[in-house]
Amino acid sequence: MEITASATAEFDAGHLIKELLACTRQHGHFYVVTASVTGELDPVFGWPRGTQNLPTDLGDLVSEVNGRNLNELMPGVVTTPVGIAANFLERLLGRYPTLVAVGVKCSDGTSGTVTRTPR
Repeated sequence: MEITASATAEFDAGHLIKELLACTRQHGHFYVVTASVTGELDPVFGWPRGTQNLPTDLGDLVSEVNGRNLNELMPGVVTTPVGIAANFLERLLGRYPTLVAVGVKCSDGTSGTVTRTPR
């Protein structure tokens, strides 16, 4: 049976976006990130095969950015929810080729999701 499973993690981080009026000065937000994988159900782990470590790996990724400046950690990335989601998707994709989506919700009410179709 093919399933989709998601892991969620939370973090606080700072950023600025010079081109966005509300974000022209350094400030911080609370973020919730969700990563979803798809595949055949592994009856032992209850996750798509080979993805049971996604919650831990997502938590490790979030630990790297928690309390830090996203602009310094993600050079060249516009640090909107979509930009952050795209960055996280790229970073997780090597380990999780069945990753289908990464979504980010921000405490300011904005959110964004980056999706892909696994091969």
